Amino acid sequence: MYVPLTALPHNLQRTCYEITRMVNEQGYLAGGTRSVAKLLAIRCDYSVRTARRHLNLLVRAGWLGYEAQKAECGASGPTLYWINTLSR
Repeated sequence: MYVPLTALPHNLQRTCYEITRMVNEQGYLAGGTRSVAKLLAIRCDYSVRTARRHLNLLVRAGWLGYEAQKAECGASGPTLYWINTLSR
């Protein structure tokens, strides 16, 4: 289903815009030393909770894919996100 970006709430539009600027060479969203949600919160000037809510909404809508990572010690690692495309 096609949903125009302008039909989304303003802060979710901002999230989508920032997500497109965060894609690295491998096709994943790069948060650097921070999680993707923390970096989105900084870039969009809203809470980490709102950023996580937006990421979850975009995953449920099928716009983003994700893979939870585990660190070698068994602790949870950073979650990898990518923008879903028809070629994936």
